[in-house]
Amino acid sequence: MPKGVAVRHRDVVDLTADRQWRGGAHERVLLHSPHAFDASTYELWVPLLSGGTVVVAAPAGWTTGR
Repeated sequence: MPKGVAVRHRDVVDLTADRQWRGGAHERVLLHSPHAFDASTYELWVPLLSGGTVVVAAPAGWTTGR
């Protein structure tokens, strides 16, 4: 049975505004967690709300054909 995690909008804003993300090391972040997983909050919102980039990982087993 799935369990719910309550993350308020304010919690996301507070996370992205944290000073630890400043300095440029989090401008480009790889999204490899399922988007419904609460840990993906960092991978999605920190770069997007800071003007950065989210790089979406290819699904497992997917190849570029190169």
